[in-house]
Amino acid sequence: MQSGKPVGVFKTHENSPRVLIANSNPGPALGHWEHFNELDAKGLAMYGQMTAGSWIYIGSRGHRAGYLRNLRRSRSPALPRAA
Repeated sequence: MQSGKPVGVFKTHENSPRVLIANSNPGPALGHWEHFNELDAKGLAMYGQMTAGSWIYIGSRGHRAGYLRNLRRSRSPALPRAA
């Protein structure tokens, strides 16, 4: 899918996944930090560890887990630290 349209349609087995998605893959020619930083400055990049990119909905559990992990990593006083 690209901009809501299929980029490729392939014959598969009847039990195969129906949609295959790859997010933010610039390819070898553009896969370097300088290019990523340019895209990021324009608001056009998604850094790795992205659980749900594009239109995929993973529900509140994934968002909550990521939020709590980020709070812990920031050493936020909002969460008690494990001993």
